[in-house]
Amino acid sequence: MYSILAAAAAIGLVLYPLLVFVLIDKAPPGLLVVVLATLGIARLATTRIVERRARIGAIWGLLAFCAIAWAGAQLDLVKLYPVLVSIVGMGYGLWTLAHPPSAAERFARAANPDEQFDDRKRAYTRRVTQVWVGFFLVNASMAAYTTFGTSIEVWTLYNGLISYILIGLVFSGEYAIRCVVRRKHSANAAISS
Repeated sequence: MYSILAAAAAIGLVLYPLLVFVLIDKAPPGLLVVVLATLGIARLATTRIVERRARIGAIWGLLAFCAIAWAGAQLDLVKLYPVLVSIVGMGYGLWTLAHPPSAAERFARAANPDEQFDDRKRAYTRRVTQVWVGFFLVNASMAAYTTFGTSIEVWTLYNGLISYILIGLVFSGEYAIRCVVRRKHSANAAISS
């Protein structure tokens, strides 16, 4: 049940821009805020990647954002959710750069608790975190531009499709580089032995 709730919330958040697009003329902004708050809290409560303290902070931040969006009852506030997500991602990355280990190292340790991290791996994960911080900065800027400077169609296209494609490209590019770096270091280790 727990994993089903986590998956449903994650899918719902990914589809949020499409939901806004479909319901824009049919539902008041307040209803969209309730949907967003429900999906966001369910996702944050069920994730195992982010530490408990960070999850609680994110839940309170989401609730504050939803309260402001509800009180304002403005569509532009409801459409700011993708900006908020990128700002939170950027902020978390910056915080972990100032308070190591970096976000990428924390995620890698959560995925592989037995993996050992030497200085080379720490430097690599720090660089990966810096790349993600830069990505989130650009993505937040584009999401804000589409919120205030474009039509709902353009907003939906960017925040519901293009930004996900860009995230996939960054993930894929980092994975490809990681594979090359691992192969290179494995070959160097074999030569020096």
